[in-house]
Amino acid sequence: MSAEELFEIGRQTIDPLFHEPPFGPVPEYLRAHLHVHGCVAEYEDRLEAIDKWKAHELDLWLKQTAGQRCRAGRKMYIIRVAKGIYPAPDKYWLEMIED
Repeated sequence: MSAEELFEIGRQTIDPLFHEPPFGPVPEYLRAHLHVHGCVAEYEDRLEAIDKWKAHELDLWLKQTAGQRCRAGRKMYIIRVAKGIYPAPDKYWLEMIED
């Protein structure tokens, strides 16, 4: 298979993904935005705001639970945190303490 054939298959597979919203069809109340502006900026802004809120809530939860033990399957872990130097975010990881 040539590189050109691979690019063509990739284009046929991936290109349609860019013509549809990432989460299914555009809601009816946003169709006017799609036809007038060619995008759904309001829809994307709301999704971005939700993602930021989720990331913030997860970060808060991890900060509150840092140093605590948790069990996953039959293994015991402790949640560790390394403070990031602003503007870098904090880094979290699980350290296995019992197998």
